[in-house]
Amino acid sequence: MPFNRAQAAKEIEQRNRLRKSASLPVLDIEAELKRLEQVDRETAFERFVDSSELYRRAMRRGVYRKRARDNGNFNSIDGMALQASVRWGIKKRFERL
Repeated sequence: MPFNRAQAAKEIEQRNRLRKSASLPVLDIEAELKRLEQVDRETAFERFVDSSELYRRAMRRGVYRKRARDNGNFNSIDGMALQASVRWGIKKRFERL
């Protein structure tokens, strides 16, 4: 479901009214819209990764290759590097969709 800027703007305005009545600083609507849009994109990407067979296959293949290359030695730093690399590639693919 795409990000609905109009609905989000209405919700921010409503929150700003509540914040003003509580003597709190109001939010900048454009900045908050950008932040919410970014959160929406990140959430969509996480859902994509969670449901992606491609991601699981790439991780399995990477682990297999690393273990084969280093005689089974695989530590947490290697795992984090592999995960970062695979997620970067999957993110590029996600952004093209």
